[in-house]
Amino acid sequence: MRLLASILLIALVASPAVGQYGQITLSAQNRSALVIASSEPPTLLGSLVLIDGEAQVTQQQVALIEVSTDCRFWDVTARRSLTEKGELQEISRETGRQSLVLSGEPGEYLIEAIGFDPEKGIARFSLVVTLGNPKPPTPPTPPQPPLPDNLPKDFDELAKRVATWAVGVPKRLELAAVYRSYAARITDDPTLTVATAGGLLQTDIRAITQTIPEADRQRVRDLFAQINQDLTARWPLDKSSLNSYWSCIAAGLEAGR
Repeated sequence: MRLLASILLIALVASPAVGQYGQITLSAQNRSALVIASSEPPTLLGSLVLIDGEAQVTQQQVALIEVSTDCRFWDVTARRSLTEKGELQEISRETGRQSLVLSGEPGEYLIEAIGFDPEKGIARFSLVVTLGNPKPPTPPTPPQPPLPDNLPKDFDELAKRVATWAVGVPKRLELAAVYRSYAARITDDPTLTVATAGGLLQTDIRAITQTIPEADRQRVRDLFAQINQDLTARWPLDKSSLNSYWSCIAAGLEAGR
């Protein structure tokens, strides 16, 4: 599919920005354009556009750039930044005059023209053009509050690592309550084995996870992938160690942000 822009519509708000410097002049006016994406180039017949096969038509804001100079050679560029350029398509060019169309993402573009003539020297001119409605800047992410100083240090500061993994995870306090409950039961209930306690804990964790919207569950999966990787490297654990381990996870979840 090729992207072909045909300037067919009446100008929206004409906002001329004209200036002259030496031997070169630039002007810019806002325009509305139809962008036709088709497998074959369209044919323009008056107000009709003939297209072979299927096509997609969208409307976008562009700018009509006019160049006037008495230099023999000249060039025009458009950019939003040092690395982000706008697309300039030439409509016509003749002695001392050129028409181009600027298209691209909404925002401000610096249009620069430079002319050269062996007898008259070098001339430069620039102006700023705004396309469409630029998106507002993304607000900065607010700094996260520091973690509590009283988190347990056991298991290579597992609680602190869980708090980091749990950033943005919903229902952290409910998950923490499950770990607190089984940390107590694993040592208080002599009939409860490590395997049985682990199975019951996972059942309760899954029940909470199923109440979380699917769009947020990936964060929960990532959290438990980290926890399970750490636990696997330490397995097996006896009841006392598992009590401490689950308590660290609970503390981390409670401190998570």
